[in-house]
Amino acid sequence: SGPASICVNTTGTYSTESGMSGYSWSVSAGGTIISGATTNSIGILWSSTGTKTITVNYTDANGCTAPVPTGFTVNVNTLPVPTITGPNSMCTGIPATYTTETGMQSYNWSVSAGGTITAGGTATSPTATVTWNTAGPNSVSVNYVVGTGCTAANPSNYPVMVNPSATPSVSSPVNPVCLTASTTYTTQPGMTGYTWTVSSGGTITSSSNTNVITVKWDSPGAQFVTVNYTNSYGCQSTGPVQYDLTVNPLPLTTISEGTGAVCESMPHVYMVPNDPACTFTWSVIPAGRGIISGGQGTSTATIDWQTSGSAVVSVAGTNTSTSCASSGTFPVIVNPKPAAAFTPCFDLATTPAAKKIILHGGNPSLPTQGIYSGTRVSFNNGTGKYEFDPAGASAGSYPISYSYTNTFGCSSVAAPVTISIVNNSFFCGGKLTDVRDGKQYQTATLSGRCWMTENLSFGIGLTGLPALPQTDNCIAEKYCAPGDATCSSNGGFYQWDELMDYSVSTWTKGICPPEWHVPSETEFQQLIDNLVPGIGAPNANASVAPELKDFFLINGFHALLGGFNYLDNSWVFNAAPLSAAMFWTSAGSSSDRSVARGLNIFTPSISRYAGSRGNAFPVRCIKD
Repeated sequence: SGPASICVNTTGTYSTESGMSGYSWSVSAGGTIISGATTNSIGILWSSTGTKTITVNYTDANGCTAPVPTGFTVNVNTLPVPTITGPNSMCTGIPATYTTETGMQSYNWSVSAGGTITAGGTATSPTATVTWNTAGPNSVSVNYVVGTGCTAANPSNYPVMVNPSATPSVSSPVNPVCLTASTTYTTQPGMTGYTWTVSSGGTITSSSNTNVITVKWDSPGAQFVTVNYTNSYGCQSTGPVQYDLTVNPLPLTTISEGTGAVCESMPHVYMVPNDPACTFTWSVIPAGRGIISGGQGTSTATIDWQTSGSAVVSVAGTNTSTSCASSGTFPVIVNPKPAAAFTPCFDLATTPAAKKIILHGGNPSLPTQGIYSGTRVSFNNGTGKYEFDPAGASAGSYPISYSYTNTFGCSSVAAPVTISIVNNSFFCGGKLTDVRDGKQYQTATLSGRCWMTENLSFGIGLTGLPALPQTDNCIAEKYCAPGDATCSSNGGFYQWDELMDYSVSTWTKGICPPEWHVPSETEFQQLIDNLVPGIGAPNANASVAPELKDFFLINGFHALLGGFNYLDNSWVFNAAPLSAAMFWTSAGSSSDRSVARGLNIFTPSISRYAGSRGNAFPVRCIKD
């Protein structure tokens, strides 16, 4: 008895019956009896494989020996020779898988001190994954048991050269960096296969296959750069090395402007988003076009524009803690400012009972763009004009301002003028004092109305023949008769438009004193028809003519037959024997003629004359 199947180079024990004598053992080639050759149990060392035979004979107690030795067949099996496949050159820190024959039993893996089995490597696994930790010569070995139960005398050993892995590092001259900055990042030189990556907030703007790259940062916040490369041993790092950095935001320098028009000689506000950590430096290009009058260093600046034209507002912002800086510009068109002027074309003195004064004389003057303002000033929607209302006002000074806003929205305010309201005591039949120039006029109650019994003499005298035409120049103008240079005897002679203050409205004040107006044709006709009791139209036209001319009447009209100016070229009917007078009414007759009433030295009638408005006649004002 004994093992009928055994592994080569191993020793098997074989036995026969004990208590006999003359034991005789034999073994075929490949087996060597190494013990018990004369006993019932021997040890055989099998040194070759194949089918072997053991024989034995002995002499029993009866002294008998078997005629033929008994044989025993033994199969001597070969030992396995494990093989290992896998990388024989590796880098530290990089896992590698090693494989031997599959389908075996009791796998026994081991590695040298420089490695660690990190996967597989069990008794049932034909593979082992090894991470090599130490550079230098290393090895991996394996043994196993085959189906015959044989195992190699010694494990198979697989040499592995472990090279040091790459150890990249990254450096940069700046960290943190400012948004939009381009910054260089450096790793070890002299390597191959450089592989750089950056986080999503940056862009590599240079070659990425060198040891130095340039990155432009487009997003603020936490960012990173990574690199890996292959060293002289052909090894990379176990993973790319990461360099963390912070990208600081830039000051926000997007410029916006305040409300309102941009005008020369006016301030305008410009701003960027407020940031207490930043200072802002403002400037204007060209420099002389605007002056920073306020807010320098802050997020809001006031610029006083000096001249009109194109300009650029510029701002440079710096974060005082990060030193990050940015700049912005804002194109501007500085609009011209109008040159508002105010030459009053109205009375500057009036009385508390006078009619409203229509305000004009502001220049330029366009509807809705020229505005008069002041106490007691209002806009008449019906006429589209501004008016000053003295009704019931206290005596005193009332400043009136005029401002003009052009189509660009730019405004200008002219120097104000002042209307004086004067308490002016008066009773009809007494002297009327014109509060505008202090001149006095005799008055009388005629036909139930209060009339001036002297010719009006208000305004600036124009002399010479031909004299300058009376024009709408905001100055009341008059002609004085020859020999009466100051209009003190005959009063003033007015072309109709000048007298009416360039209005065509019946009962207009014209250039009469406050509370008085140019008589209408109806009012003049009422004077004629009711001057002498019992004499009415149509006879009154002739019958009252002497009454109008009689200077000896205490309560008379006292018409002066001082002639008149004919079309600005000659004086006519201003001396005996052909003396006469024409008195304007406010009635228009045609586009270039208006109604006057005339008296002469001979005819005992009162004419109605549609005269050219270019003629200059006197006027008798009537109380409102």
